[in-house]
Amino acid sequence: MHPKLAEAYAALLEHPNGDLADFAARLGVDESAARGLLDRLAAMSLVEEREREYVALSPLLAMQQLILRERSLMEQRQEFLRESYLTLTQLMPNWVDRRPGDAAPPLIEEITDLAAVRRRIEELAVGAQHELLALTPPARDPHASRAAARAVDRSVLDRGVVMRTVYPESIVEDAGAYAYAEELAAAGGLVRLCPSLPTRLMLVDRLVAVVPHEPQDGTRGCVILTHPGTVAALVSLFDAYWDAGRAVSAVVDDDECSAMERAVLRLLQQGMKDDAVARQMCLSVRTIRRCIADLMMRLDASSRFELGVGAVQRGWL
Repeated sequence: MHPKLAEAYAALLEHPNGDLADFAARLGVDESAARGLLDRLAAMSLVEEREREYVALSPLLAMQQLILRERSLMEQRQEFLRESYLTLTQLMPNWVDRRPGDAAPPLIEEITDLAAVRRRIEELAVGAQHELLALTPPARDPHASRAAARAVDRSVLDRGVVMRTVYPESIVEDAGAYAYAEELAAAGGLVRLCPSLPTRLMLVDRLVAVVPHEPQDGTRGCVILTHPGTVAALVSLFDAYWDAGRAVSAVVDDDECSAMERAVLRLLQQGMKDDAVARQMCLSVRTIRRCIADLMMRLDASSRFELGVGAVQRGWL
């Protein structure tokens, strides 16, 4: 408390009876300054005006009144926010699906401006009513991507919307990405990992799909689709990768074989070459070759065929 306020409060405690003039005289200030001090004390619930006299309340009583007042204001604010939130979430799907003046929602919407892409994706996610599905390969700027997604993801989950996300298994080698996947799972999201993902994909209530304009270049914008047949096909694509994945909590980075190494072995088993494996896992060819060389050394394999045999024998495949 400011020293002058403390002095004013002490003066009222010592001389509980008196008008504004008496109070100003005791403090050695004019009535305007005295009024200002009283107003500040009243705002702190330390003073009440009763029949033209100013009465100092005990600090304990003042604290009780202050808490009650702030609690009431907070409850009113929470009620206002709750009503606003419910109203907006009810209106959002209609706004997302049909803009004013449109005869019908467009079946294809192309957006090339990255800021507009982010806003549109947030609108769609916030407007989800039942389910939000996503295939999420690594982003070009993963830190910024996670920062932008965190508040939206939590908002979706807090409303009880089912959220299923598939990440590539390579995120276990990225502490930040893996920690976010665990955070999402802890918040109620359903998260699975797959060896690789074909593209970035978001599906809202199985009615709207968002895909990159260029699959290999997320900076070129996105395409939003509402054509029922196209969306159904993309839902089937998501379901296939979801069914093939495993829960994030089931991935163990043990001393024998990491999740990334298992993913590399599975892709090699499918006959992929090093550059194809690197593209699938969004890693450099050098990283993939170093991983393969390390696996061959640990299994004492002189060829990739022997590497595959050894991996099967060790239970890595």
